[in-house]
Amino acid sequence: MRDVTFKERIVKHSFNIKELIENKDILKVKTKENAILMIGFDENTIDIKYKEIIEEIENREYELLEILTHKQYERNCYKVKEEQ
Repeated sequence: MRDVTFKERIVKHSFNIKELIENKDILKVKTKENAILMIGFDENTIDIKYKEIIEEIENREYELLEILTHKQYERNCYKVKEEQ
């Protein structure tokens, strides 16, 4: 019964994690120089820049370490409002 519930929630799946990256996701990558970068995309990011990052991961210029999906981020972030 529990497996059925989780399978219903799966929107997209792949054995290749790079295929699951979507615009607005946050990526943690490691460069050839061993620097760790957090790369975030927003709705205004042009597709060309987004595809460049994916190509750099595929060409092993960046090593993909972690993905935080935009849905996880939106669900767990806190809105900051200034007090007046």
